[in-house]
Formats: sequence, structure tokens, C-alpha cells
Amino acid sequence: MSHKLGKKAIIVSVLLLVLGCVFLLLENTFYQYVDEKGFLHESLFMPLGSFSVCLGLIIILLVFIGRFLVKKKCGDH
Repeated sequence: MSHKLGKKAIIVSVLLLVLGCVFLLLENTFYQYVDEKGFLHESLFMPLGSFSVCLGLIIILLVFIGRFLVKKKCGDH
């Protein structure tokens, strides 16, 4: 994995994490309520926030695994 690709992937993953946290904060602050019949009403912020956070964590994990494997491969020689 090239060094530039790793930096860009980390920037994208941090942006996804921040965006996901903002979406989840918006969901919990403004759009979530239970009506008189007991039904929970939510907006699309909950799935978008969850998806963004999960995707950001997966990208960070893949970047660090890739860096670990490259360092291990270079260390074997």
C-alpha cells in the first residue's frame, strides 16, 4: 500500500467517523420520538450514522493491517 493512499484512506475514514457521529447526534437530539401508540419514529440519520461510523472503522482497521503487513514483510528481509 502506498504511503499517499494510506494517508488519504485515513482522512476519509476520519471524515466518515465525524460525519457518522454528527448524524447520530442529530438523530438523538431532534428526530427520535415515541408516539402515543408506543411506536418509535426515526429518520434516516440513524442508519446513515451507523453506516458511516462502521465504514470509517473498517477503513482504519484495513489501513493499519496493511501497514503492519508491509512492515512485517520488510522486516523479514
